[in-house]
Amino acid sequence: MKQLPYILITLFILSSCNFFNKEKNNETLNVIMRNGALGYVENNAIKEGFQYEIVKTFADSFGYKLNIILYENLENSIKYINNGKADILAYALPITLSMKKQIEFSVPIYTTKLVLVQKKDNTKDKNLLVKNISDLEEKTIYIQETSPYIKQLNCIIEDSGIEFFIVKRNQSIEKLAEQVVNEKIKYFVTNEMTAKYLNSFNNELDYSMALGLNQFMAWGINKKNHKFNEQLNIFLTNFVKTEKYRYIYRKFFS
Repeated sequence: MKQLPYILITLFILSSCNFFNKEKNNETLNVIMRNGALGYVENNAIKEGFQYEIVKTFADSFGYKLNIILYENLENSIKYINNGKADILAYALPITLSMKKQIEFSVPIYTTKLVLVQKKDNTKDKNLLVKNISDLEEKTIYIQETSPYIKQLNCIIEDSGIEFFIVKRNQSIEKLAEQVVNEKIKYFVTNEMTAKYLNSFNNELDYSMALGLNQFMAWGINKKNHKFNEQLNIFLTNFVKTEKYRYIYRKFFS
């Protein structure tokens, strides 16, 4: 019976080591992503996407077999990361204090800011183009229901005293952009990098109206897996300085 504490400590140490070695070292890397060109998309057996091409480079660099999990529910995705069911949440999340309470972050991948997306030349009403925060009064703004920016929008209402209506939609960001162009909705919000990507193949969108300051964007990871996090962060810190990263960046944002 006196050996019991030692046995328990040994099992704990083995379990802790196993969390890195078995799940990460030369085995499967489980990555949660969103479906779409900025996350992961597969066309005619060709796999691509901004986040995917970065995480694929990481996986190949360390011999991991990559398993992509397409999932849109942000709240549940965070739970999967925190309980070890997945290794990386490659959504490119804004690093905020509220998000830090929910999940650990990798080093930043890029910086961006929240913007209002609207049609440049609205044929039905020329006065609909929003140019400053006061123009939002009593307007309806659409946002993806899984967006990490919902809380930020509510803070804008509280801090500015400008009351507008937030409608959450279970739709892709590409679909929201299409609805703005077709004038089915007037406004939606996303980050500037996403808006820039959307505008690269549809120049009818205006995203000049900023709704916040620049924010660092990063992946979600499990705070308990220190060795893996260090490996990933060292990779990302170096990779964002490379020509390959610049090529991937230009591919989707220029």
